[in-house]
Amino acid sequence: MDACPLHHPAKTYKILILWLLRRTFCLPSYVYLDHEGPDMRKDERMFFMAIIMAVFVFGAIGCQTEHPYITITVKPDRTQVIPGEPIELHFQFKIDADFKGIPYNGYVFVHFYDPLGNQAFVADHLPAKPTSEWKAGETVEYDHLVFVPDYIYPGEYQIVAGIYDFEGVHDRIPMRGEATGHRAYHVADLEVLPPPPYPNVRYVDGWYEPELNPNDPTQRWRWTQKRAVALLVNPKRKSRLFIEVESNKDVFDDHPQELTLTLNGKEFDRFKLDQAGPQLKIYTLSPDQLGDGDNVELVLELDQTFVPAKVGLGQDDRELGIRIYHLVLQPIVQ
Repeated sequence: MDACPLHHPAKTYKILILWLLRRTFCLPSYVYLDHEGPDMRKDERMFFMAIIMAVFVFGAIGCQTEHPYITITVKPDRTQVIPGEPIELHFQFKIDADFKGIPYNGYVFVHFYDPLGNQAFVADHLPAKPTSEWKAGETVEYDHLVFVPDYIYPGEYQIVAGIYDFEGVHDRIPMRGEATGHRAYHVADLEVLPPPPYPNVRYVDGWYEPELNPNDPTQRWRWTQKRAVALLVNPKRKSRLFIEVESNKDVFDDHPQELTLTLNGKEFDRFKLDQAGPQLKIYTLSPDQLGDGDNVELVLELDQTFVPAKVGLGQDDRELGIRIYHLVLQPIVQ
């Protein structure tokens, strides 16, 4: 039940406000809201009404700072990142022993604010364990991968997080942390570095120009042809390769495409694209796999392609393979 007095009927918080005024200012019994005592002057009435209005304002703010039962901590796996690269956020929600539960399955909001204080991008998601199943005394922990958009400006970014009801029925959950207002909490900082003078990925052959979702400019992709070749700058140390791909399930639902990945001339994975929506593949690569050259050659080869115009999907007459949302080779932070 909501303990905030401002959410109760008017009569209830009138009584509470009068009690607070009398206790704080030792006011006489003639101070009422419905009528004034016979000996109250006009300036006194104005003074007391100003106090009452202040109690309303600060009381509304105070309702946002109810007793928290959860401590939020978020740790990025790195403090610096280049636009377009991923960061891994480790979330920890430490729950008190007297926790009463959350009556809904909340989303974790993750907002990134640029050096001017503007919201640059978000990474909202459902936690690994539904909030309605969180129990007193436990600690909920998980990792969440976030790709930093490749179009944002360099500088110091603040990461602000919290929990909210996607349906908008319930209030955000109060937690312990560095509060920024409205039950949001400053959990970490991230320095976005200037992009390198030369791109970390060169799309050499078999790629189309980048496209974007008009409803979500953070979602961008490139279509491949049947065979696509990319050159990635070699970090020359242990790294992770991120490839996020999507097959057109309207075309290949009954006979999924098969993708073969080759690194420096050696095949290292082959799999069916049999899932709906984007699939993220992450590979840990050793310096030996990357080789001694300045660049690593990655080849993506498909067994099937399609032409949208020939299968009733618009007027696009290109031969298309798969959509690639992210292709990143990133050194592992020691």
